[in-house]
Amino acid sequence: MDPITVTNQLFQQMQSAGVNMYSLFVNDGIDLLMALGLIVASWRTLLWVLEGHTARYVASLLNLLMRTAIILFMLTTWTGVTRDFFVGNMQKMADHAIGGSANATMVLQTLWGGVQEIFSSARQQASQNCQQVPNMTSDGQILSGTHQECSAPSSNASTSGGVSLDLQNMMATLAYTLLAFAAKVIAAAALLFMGLAFVLVIQLGSFLMAFAFCLGPVLIPWFLLPPTEFLFNGWLRFTIVAGLYKVVAWLMMTLVVNGALPSLKGLIDQIALSNGLAGADYFASNILPILALAFVACVGAYLMWLAPGIATALVSGGNPAPAGGFGSGSVGQAMRRFGQFQ
Repeated sequence: MDPITVTNQLFQQMQSAGVNMYSLFVNDGIDLLMALGLIVASWRTLLWVLEGHTARYVASLLNLLMRTAIILFMLTTWTGVTRDFFVGNMQKMADHAIGGSANATMVLQTLWGGVQEIFSSARQQASQNCQQVPNMTSDGQILSGTHQECSAPSSNASTSGGVSLDLQNMMATLAYTLLAFAAKVIAAAALLFMGLAFVLVIQLGSFLMAFAFCLGPVLIPWFLLPPTEFLFNGWLRFTIVAGLYKVVAWLMMTLVVNGALPSLKGLIDQIALSNGLAGADYFASNILPILALAFVACVGAYLMWLAPGIATALVSGGNPAPAGGFGSGSVGQAMRRFGQFQ
């Protein structure tokens, strides 16, 4: 079994344990609701006896009755309608974001396949001898421009002249090879980090949602008391943010996997076609597409790292990516001044 499958099974077991915690305190929440409702009704009845404002008393009882009915409905349908309203709708939003079924395993396998493709192209480049040759017609006339031709290394280079020529070629391309390998390592590491951050964000959202539904029944009934309404409001914001974790993570992944990476691949194929090469050969033997892939992967990893801050900022407001995080240089200072000006 590959590591992705094992990790997915472990997370599924943890999510199942979290789902089993949803109804842990439902009965306690109903008892707390009745107790708080009785306390509030008794207190408002006492104020009516002392003040004699009948209209205000009836309005307050109707308000209390409506709040109690809504909370009681939420608690009695806690693992049904209430759960589907928060968890189910957030999952539907994630499915719409990806344009189908939000399957994290398929995304991770796609990223892992990209990492393997990066290093397989490196092995392909190492197993070939590539050189720039002039363009020629079929009858031997030399045209303007050059193109690249690659061939397998010769196994008959046993003479001193052949060994010397291979050594010279190796020394001439050593710096280029090291730079290309470093770019591929950066691109592969960024893809892996993006996948890891993606898994952490969506799993963290699931675990936070489990915590919210586990403790929700003992926090929601405090909505009956005006001084303790902040407990219900805090739980509601926490639940919405936890659900948005998954939605924002899938939106970020869609931008990279369905947007940036296909555009980059199309550009590489177009340039390779103009040079008379296949896309894989051009990627294996040129450093510019490798650097572009590394840049796109780093941007995707950074966006995925910002997903929790973006989800929180959507609910509470604020800037999810402060300019101060870009450093203390002139660019970062200019961006901070611009933010203060705004």
